[in-house]
Amino acid sequence: MENNLDSNRKKARAYVLGGGVMGLGAADQLLRAGYEVILFEADKKLGGLAGMTILGGFQIEKHYHFVYWGDEKNIQNFFITNGAGGTINWRTLKNALWYQGKLQSIDNPVAILLSSMFKVTDKINFIKAFFKIHLTKKKDLAGIRAIDWLKKTFSSRLYHILWEPLLNMKFQEDKETLAADWIFTRLKYHTASKRPFNFGLTFGFITDTYQPLFEKITERITQQGRVHTGTPVKRIQIENGYVTAIKTPTGLCVVEPTEPVLSCVPLPILSQILSGAPQAVSKMLALYQMLDVIDICFLADRSISPYFWINIGDDQAPFTVVIEFSRLTGTERFGGKHLIYLSRYHKKTNNEQAERSDEAIKDIYFQYLKKIFPCFNEKSVIAWQVTKSQNAAPSFFEDYIHNLPPRHFSEIENLYIGSASHIYPLDRGTGNSIRIGADLVQRYIQETTVRNQ
Repeated sequence: MENNLDSNRKKARAYVLGGGVMGLGAADQLLRAGYEVILFEADKKLGGLAGMTILGGFQIEKHYHFVYWGDEKNIQNFFITNGAGGTINWRTLKNALWYQGKLQSIDNPVAILLSSMFKVTDKINFIKAFFKIHLTKKKDLAGIRAIDWLKKTFSSRLYHILWEPLLNMKFQEDKETLAADWIFTRLKYHTASKRPFNFGLTFGFITDTYQPLFEKITERITQQGRVHTGTPVKRIQIENGYVTAIKTPTGLCVVEPTEPVLSCVPLPILSQILSGAPQAVSKMLALYQMLDVIDICFLADRSISPYFWINIGDDQAPFTVVIEFSRLTGTERFGGKHLIYLSRYHKKTNNEQAERSDEAIKDIYFQYLKKIFPCFNEKSVIAWQVTKSQNAAPSFFEDYIHNLPPRHFSEIENLYIGSASHIYPLDRGTGNSIRIGADLVQRYIQETTVRNQ
């Protein structure tokens, strides 16, 4: 295990907890600032939720990711400055809603106006909602519940058709306290991905996947520091207002007061591993809960639908969304095969699905998929894989932004905190994660400069 009393150490040292995209973004900035970086990651591979896996002999993402229009700069800069490519290709794709046994296109006003699923009053309310969203200011939504805002914006009937099943499936009973500014910002993101005169939403994807980036950053860190994968942090020891040690299964790493520790792990994990922190800090961190996610991805020898993204408007369904990812990337990346993800978030207290075997989850998911697509034949599936990830997404409550823990608690001088929760109310994603990681380093450098003046 590393010890910062090494006699041959010449550079200032910094510690990064978490090797997801945010942690890598922080490590990148620390390296550029001249620090020796020691990074700890619990998983055996870097990347976090954007990490890669092998399916049917092809490299794929464990969980699907895409780029929203207007959110590409952080991602491209991260790739380019690390010499890892970073070309983003864009495609305008069809999206749909599965509701009451029917698939309905929902990605453009014409499709909605022509739909038999909606009444005339629904269609009028859709048009009104479009203008209401564009006229709404985020600051006006502080302390307002998402349910109340959606009903007021779309109408109660459209809320029950479109939104209630989706919120039930993702947030369960937490939907009652879900904050309006989060759902509003997510809608604005989707609107930004709609290009003029295009019937559909425009999404981007990294041409070369994220793997070259992970390899390049690992190479840079290990030139003078260390990357400890498969090494979960078990304890962060706090004494006299400083992090003094980091304990892992392989030993104890002593931390000097002048050495920054940048935590990029989910807040519930940080809450569990902080030892000796002031009570006010521990109490605040304990407020934040995260949702887990179960994805099944599979390669098939045929497409299942003309849609890239299908929201499932049935709260009895085992998954919330169908993503035919190869409609975004093209099938060439997968040897002409089609890559599909079926995804579902769930609370830790409602983890019946998570306790099932992969085979059982696959059977349940595929059985419901046949309900949507009766022509789906499991014989067309070439390879499949279930991925279960904990702490995948924050569960947002009312007035969330005013209760977020600061990036730097004054009570712990050398600890800086970034997490998916701090991206709020923007949608979490690689671009925003990179930004938060970089911001942590800039904050540390600025505050250190002021203290040393």
